[in-house]
Amino acid sequence: MATTSPTNKTLAVVGSGANTATGNLIYMLGGIDLQTLAKLQEKGIDSYEKAAQELRDTNEELYFYTPRHRVTIKDRISSADGLLLVVTPPLQAADAFFTGDFVDEVKGSESLFAKGKAIILVKTPENHDWSESVYNDLVRSIRTALQHLGISAGSTPIVPSNLRGENFIEPSLKTPWYTNVTLVTGLDKILS
Repeated sequence: MATTSPTNKTLAVVGSGANTATGNLIYMLGGIDLQTLAKLQEKGIDSYEKAAQELRDTNEELYFYTPRHRVTIKDRISSADGLLLVVTPPLQAADAFFTGDFVDEVKGSESLFAKGKAIILVKTPENHDWSESVYNDLVRSIRTALQHLGISAGSTPIVPSNLRGENFIEPSLKTPWYTNVTLVTGLDKILS
């Protein structure tokens, strides 16, 4: 029986919480070996966000595995096969989702959205119980904000997560109303 090796793909991870999401992905999905993990711990690095930043700063290749792909994290959207957009809801309803330099980054991802090569991870607010209605309101707001930037994201999956692995590999018990793809399943789909 022949085995197939995973195909190499690249993913741009951008947004507020991108390092935390990246750190989680490389830790949970085989992108960090025990020796590297031990070195990070010796340096006192104790969070996924700091680990991802330290590895970036030392020019280490950031990667992880999905069932179908070996995914390498890229800093630039223009050279990536897919996009993971990490969105943190604004503190006030009137605040914008996308501001400053982030607007330009998001605008630069228009072609990936158009090709169905993007997925959105929306960060759950701290100390806030999510409900289906809160999630649905956020989805509408995110899609509207993207539309104002000229990006159609109507069929783009939007995965709720606390950025500590919730809905990354398995559906979370904290969001039983969320029945769409997990992050890994969604990544496999957009990178295929």
